[in-house]
Amino acid sequence: MGERIRSPVAAGLFYPEDPEETKAFFSSCGLDSPFHGEKTENVLGIIAPHGAWNLSGKAAAEAFLSCRERWASISRVVILGVVHDPIRTGLFLSNSDFFETPLGELPVDGESSEELASCSTVFEINDMPHLREFSIEVLLPFIKYCFPRASIVPILMGFYSPQLIKGLAGALNVVFGESRDKTLFVISTCLSKNKNSQTAFTQADRFIALVNEGNGDAIGNEFCGGGLSACGAPLVAAYLECGLLAKKHDTLLSGIRQIPGEGGYVCYGSMALE
Repeated sequence: MGERIRSPVAAGLFYPEDPEETKAFFSSCGLDSPFHGEKTENVLGIIAPHGAWNLSGKAAAEAFLSCRERWASISRVVILGVVHDPIRTGLFLSNSDFFETPLGELPVDGESSEELASCSTVFEINDMPHLREFSIEVLLPFIKYCFPRASIVPILMGFYSPQLIKGLAGALNVVFGESRDKTLFVISTCLSKNKNSQTAFTQADRFIALVNEGNGDAIGNEFCGGGLSACGAPLVAAYLECGLLAKKHDTLLSGIRQIPGEGGYVCYGSMALE
């Protein structure tokens, strides 16, 4: 049997498909320059947006820059995204061997995926949701550029349920608790989306405040109740509740940038999680 390769669906639309254009964009964002922000050796996870790069790419770059001091030590990136199209409840792991990017292929850590699947029935090894979803894909070139020798563990969340947060949090702790020094967690999400501009800003501010508090329980509850609209809020809640963070200290990196779209206003930004 040949290798299973997940091909891009958003290259040339959300981000460049040409390798040189991709590298030029990263250079323009400062990814090939020294980072002059706060010390970053303790950043275990990042929150990065998954919009088109012309809208949210610089915010995503700042997220990856925030962990610059860990680039050489990372051998695995656990990347969590959402399924935008309606789909059944669940957490979907990939059985592809590689994910293709403009800068080359990223190997999938199949062993870790199988370990996650063994932790809870909320997981399913199923490539179908991955084949047509962009929330993970648009951040993969960043991973390939910053961590060229790393493998990935791609996890997609389907229609939200509270059980998913609990199952994901527990599994992340079991599988990666002893190897977090070599692992980076990337959570792909916007900060908010709402038809009303001011409401979008308010919800983004509230989301950021709860992340800063490390209050995953409140994030899950308020997302379920409609008070938060960050598409990846349940994923952030699970990560905050998994027990892997060294301390409750998070840094807003790029601020809030609001973009009008077909469905209303989307707020983009990025955060570093210690």
